[in-house]
Amino acid sequence: MDIQCLKEYQVISIKNFHEASLEDRVKINECIEKSYLHNLTSSPYGYNFPVREDKTSFFSNLYEKYKKVCYELFGNFHITPQNQTTCWCYRSNINDSKSVWHNHLCSSTINGVYYYQVEGDGISFERKGKEFYYTPNQGELLIFPNDLNHKPDKATSENWRYSINMEILTEESSSTLFKKYGLS
Repeated sequence: MDIQCLKEYQVISIKNFHEASLEDRVKINECIEKSYLHNLTSSPYGYNFPVREDKTSFFSNLYEKYKKVCYELFGNFHITPQNQTTCWCYRSNINDSKSVWHNHLCSSTINGVYYYQVEGDGISFERKGKEFYYTPNQGELLIFPNDLNHKPDKATSENWRYSINMEILTEESSSTLFKKYGLS
């Protein structure tokens, strides 16, 4: 794996973290769209929703791979009983795009965003009053501390952009875990 610490952005990047075949993508996209439609009635945030039905095992396998790489990066941390393994999908295109600054202080210690389907659309990070823009590649995973403010940038394509958020809530603080990388 190509692991890089991007200190300017306060993130760890893993290019080519996971790739899905074209055949698998059809089934995965069906899972995403089914979750999206299910959540339209139950959530005011239609563009950001949990993927609860995973007939492909893609999302559970993705989360386990994410957790494993986090153990490799941060050592033997302790996951709290409140940790949730649900993957959340951010879905947008040029005609349907909402973006707000946020962080994950209330729900995670280690935050990961996997760029499942992107076409040059990026993410902005805010640190110490400065904004930084980053354009991830498809298949890339970004890992960052829970207190890092960020927002997906407006989609520029008519094709759907899908990014998958994963979280790990630990007993250790993010500053303790990310310290060896000079982050947080």
